Order: sequence, then structure tokens, then C-alpha cells
Amino acid sequence: MMMNGWTADHMQNMMGSSFAPFAWFLILLWFATWILIIVALVALIRWLWRKGER
Repeated sequence: MMMNGWTADHMQNMMGSSFAPFAWFLILLWFATWILIIVALVALIRWLWRKGER
């Protein structure tokens, strides 16, 4: 995973501390957000494609 220095250090600090479960929750939230964005984009493209066929 490509990350700049600050993010990598910040994540490592969070993982190494008592905030580890919270950090994993944020990572899952980040992944879920991107998955939803991709699904929404695919749905929008399909909708525009079908609209253009008429």
C-alpha cells in the first residue's frame, strides 16, 4: 500500500496503542466507502448506457 510518511507513522502509532480496534474500524470504513463509491459509479455508468440506447 502506498502511503506517505505521516500516514504510515500515524497508522503504526494507532496500531501499537490502545486505539488498535478503532484503527481497524477506520480501515474497514475506508474500504467500505471506496467499495460503495465504485458500486455507485458502475451503477451510474450502466444507467447512462441504457438511457443512451433508447
